[in-house]
This record gives sequence, C-alpha cells and structure tokens, in this order.
Amino acid sequence: PLAQMSMLLEEPSLLLDLGRYANKAEEQLSEVGDVKGEAAPREVAAYCWGAATGKEPESVEILVEWLRLMIPAHPVSHYYVALRLLWGIPANIRHYEVPRIPLALLQCRKHPDFAGWWHKVENKSRIQTFYQRPEKLFDL
Repeated sequence: PLAQMSMLLEEPSLLLDLGRYANKAEEQLSEVGDVKGEAAPREVAAYCWGAATGKEPESVEILVEWLRLMIPAHPVSHYYVALRLLWGIPANIRHYEVPRIPLALLQCRKHPDFAGWWHKVENKSRIQTFYQRPEKLFDL
C-alpha cells in the first residue's frame, strides 16, 4: 500500500481508475494530510537505508529525532509517517526505498528514546501501528 499511496499522491488522476475503491483511497489520502508539504528533509530521509539495515545506530537516532519533532499529539497511521519519509527521497529513486521504510521505522520503534511514541491496535484480522506524541514528555 505504501507504493500505491505514493503513486496516488504523485498522480491524483489515477483515483479515477480505481472505480468503487476510489472513495476509500481518497479517505486514506485525506487521513495522511499534506505529505508533500511536510516531507522529511532529504538529509533525514537519506538515513532510511542505514536505519533499515539495523547496523547503523546513528541513522536510527537521526530518524528518531526527526520523528519526535513531526509526530502530532493525535494518533496517526504508519502511512502518515512512512509517506513523509518516502517523499523526502528524490522521486527518481523512491521506488527503491519503499521496502526500506518499514524496516527503518521498525528499527526506530526498537530505540529506547522512541518508547511511548507508538502503539499497535488490532483491527479485524490485522495489527496496525499508530504513532502519537506522548501527552507527558517530561516528569517534573
């Protein structure tokens, strides 16, 4: 779905080809908001490859730092976050990065500085990941 959602963002006229699924696709795109305007800076998105391997902790730390700045106080889907990372990558190589984004985000979720910033919800027969800024960031 990440690649398909990215294609629809790039070429909204493709919605017309979706027939009865067009409304659902429009709803999903609406939920992710202004991906283009809120895309990750290229210097941040470039670390997805290193983070995805699990062998470059500094790449994970850079992504976690960015995630903690951009994640809102209300719950957002995995696609909200993943698309912003993907759109920070130059268009001509995005398709290579599609499989790396979920792996990079998995490494971020394992990072101790990112604890409390995400949760999983069972929805019918699948488990979905949601991200949300914690209500209380500091104990004073």
